[in-house]
Amino acid sequence: MAPDDLTIVVVRVPSSAATATSTAVDLPGDATAPTMGRRFVAAAMEALGLQELAEVAALLVSELVTNAFLHADVPYRLAVEPGG
Repeated sequence: MAPDDLTIVVVRVPSSAATATSTAVDLPGDATAPTMGRRFVAAAMEALGLQELAEVAALLVSELVTNAFLHADVPYRLAVEPGG
């Protein structure tokens, strides 16, 4: 990936579950990043009351962060932003 590449994963959730809260984390440029990303997204989804989607979202993020770790330059940020 070039330094200006961008990857976005969108998980559509019911509008009744979305809030105005968003959260983000800067991930390290080492092998701990995928685990940190999975845990972060699972916690964020649970905080939004979306436990049923937490496992799928964590799996998607794990793949995304692993690819970023292997192919991109650091730093990179993971964000969860609920939408309506």
